[in-house]
Amino acid sequence: MCDRSAVDEKHFAAQSLQAFEKKLDEIFEEFFSSLDQADTVAQIRELRKPDWNDMVVAHGVQSGVAQNEQAQNALSELFVVLWKEAILSPSHFTKGYARERERERERERESIRIVLLLTRCYR
Repeated sequence: MCDRSAVDEKHFAAQSLQAFEKKLDEIFEEFFSSLDQADTVAQIRELRKPDWNDMVVAHGVQSGVAQNEQAQNALSELFVVLWKEAILSPSHFTKGYARERERERERERESIRIVLLLTRCYR
């Protein structure tokens, strides 16, 4: 027998996680267009999800890689402020880095699958 409340709770958690990640994408998109550190810190603080703050690091890094040097420096400064204000902790940086590395590995596996698929066209 299935516990309906457990299923509903998992579904809600998954939706909440997706909404959180979408919000992070919006926050970092806005940050990189404005480089407004104070506003970004306030928005991240308002999220009030400290257990998910490793995703702040992961999404920041993921978004920052494609940015120019000035924006990347601004991201580094933002991380320092988030650290000093105790919004981010060492474990958030460690977990965020691990999360982003796993995403990178998955992208590499996907690239390999794409190449294998395309090579079938030449057989």
